[in-house]
Amino acid sequence: MKARSKGDLGKVASFMAAPLSHELREKYKLKTFGVRKGDTISVVRGDFLGVEGKVNKVDIERAKLYIDGITREKADGSSIFVPVHPSKVKITKISLDDKWRRNMLKRRGVKLEETKVAEKTLETPAKRKKAGSKKHKPRKKEEAES
Repeated sequence: MKARSKGDLGKVASFMAAPLSHELREKYKLKTFGVRKGDTISVVRGDFLGVEGKVNKVDIERAKLYIDGITREKADGSSIFVPVHPSKVKITKISLDDKWRRNMLKRRGVKLEETKVAEKTLETPAKRKKAGSKKHKPRKKEEAES
């Protein structure tokens, strides 16, 4: 408990791992994987047993997940997400839109199928010179003598 409350966010993020479903476990040869926004998970314990939904928000500091479909109504009538602990869920679909996440799987020895992910191509504008970054040009002899 102390490591979770006093540790840096890198250490605390390691507590945000959840077990994979049987299909994903066979496919990726992994038992657990970190939960991120966009993953599809199903709740396996607690009041929301059997509910499946997409992760809407991951709160690393509180070690909680907020899932679409798991909400409650407040006294004023508005609805809010109910936090769920990552140990109470199972990942059923992994979102591989993030290149760092794909690299993490490759580092763990997983062979990914070549699927084309829509990557944004950004046009970079021509390099601008900074106002004070002009290079010193030596004067010609004629200009120096006058």
